[in-house]
Amino acid sequence: MKQILLMIAVVALVGCGDNTPLGRINKKERERKEQRKEFEERLEFEFEAFPSPPPKPKPPPKLTDCPDCKREVSTRAKTCVHCGAPL
Repeated sequence: MKQILLMIAVVALVGCGDNTPLGRINKKERERKEQRKEFEERLEFEFEAFPSPPPKPKPPPKLTDCPDCKREVSTRAKTCVHCGAPL
């Protein structure tokens, strides 16, 4: 009889299962992990549903080669600044 009462007292003081403080911490941590997993799944879905826009096309080059002297000249120039050849 004393052993049973002692065991009941120990269980009452220490607790068992999810009623212990450690069990509550583990339960909260599991809930947080589940919430985080759900959140990450929603993010993945949103990224798949809304793909990023295509990259902008590159602007045309601002420099070109002179056909006579082969040096770089502005695309807006009408003549080569180096040799004077018409572009």
